[in-house]
Amino acid sequence: MNPELLVGVLHEERNVDMTDKLILERYPEGIESLMVQIPPNQGEWKDGFFNDLAERYKKRSTRIINGDLNRKPAPEYIRRLYEKTDHDYTFKDLTLIVVYQLFEAYRTLFFDGFLHAHELDKGVLKAVEIEQPQVIVVGRVHADYIKRVHPGIYYIAFTSKQIDSDWSTNIDASNRRPYKPEEIINLDTKK
Repeated sequence: MNPELLVGVLHEERNVDMTDKLILERYPEGIESLMVQIPPNQGEWKDGFFNDLAERYKKRSTRIINGDLNRKPAPEYIRRLYEKTDHDYTFKDLTLIVVYQLFEAYRTLFFDGFLHAHELDKGVLKAVEIEQPQVIVVGRVHADYIKRVHPGIYYIAFTSKQIDSDWSTNIDASNRRPYKPEEIINLDTKK
């Protein structure tokens, strides 16, 4: 089965309901498979948006595909800190979290940058080609990459002026981009 629907999301917890509703409106009978941007080796680590969406569809007997093949999860000690439910962090805990976040930001900006993002794109694309999901829900940057490689897939993109100041106007102004979405959902006008 070739992928039928690609949804490029702003993966924030508040958008889970809207994404779920969008899929249900297009597939009221349900979907066979859903690929989300979760690494296959994530263990107990939960990211929020994609895990919540995946859990909803697992309950509906949808096959879930963890498609973020090239993402490496945070080290175990950092995951354990994030999973603390009592938020009773010690100074050492907070220091480890801050140092890890700073290291990741530095690594991404100065060492990985575009190359790191492109490696993640290639992992997501590999999962699409191997697993052939019916519906794909990934972050918008990965969705653009998938659309560029698979121009025939129907692409719906979420946008918000609060988050991306000129992304939606760039899409509207440029019909030359091969990854132009068929639909754009402006979250600023949705309640």
